[in-house]
Amino acid sequence: MIAPKAYLGHTIGPASGDQLAWALGVFAHNIMPGITTIDKVASDVHDERLNIALEHWQCQAMDVAFINSKGFGGNNATATVLSPAKALGMLAKRYGDDAMIEYQQKLIDVQAAQALYQQQADQGDFKLIYRFGQGMIDDTKIELSQTSIKIPGFEHEITLPQHNPFDDMM
Repeated sequence: MIAPKAYLGHTIGPASGDQLAWALGVFAHNIMPGITTIDKVASDVHDERLNIALEHWQCQAMDVAFINSKGFGGNNATATVLSPAKALGMLAKRYGDDAMIEYQQKLIDVQAAQALYQQQADQGDFKLIYRFGQGMIDDTKIELSQTSIKIPGFEHEITLPQHNPFDDMM
């Protein structure tokens, strides 16, 4: 169980993004962050089947994370996030070895760009561009149906599958 709120406070809007970033960090480093901001778990917390660790600990590689979002308007949801290793395995199964070799070759350029960005960010050189109000979508014009989502400004609608498109990968 990851508890980013212990480190970040109540971020409200970006809380799910915070949880996703933490999950990706666990996938990358196999370190489960402990809740180091408390001395002990309160006696009224029912933790019989939970591992509420107060220190960081080395964990085994995991295939999945569940990101919980508890909306203040009652919009509670859980997203399933597959690990990069699991996702790559699924892609290899679907597209084959040649496609994965091509992907690995392209990944070299992406990793170089990431390293350059990280180096610049570490030096405070972000080159941020903020365009307030540009690219806004009128949410009243979004069309939802059982089979598709249509978003203004996008040429193609998003087709919603009527069966699990990943049956061959599970």
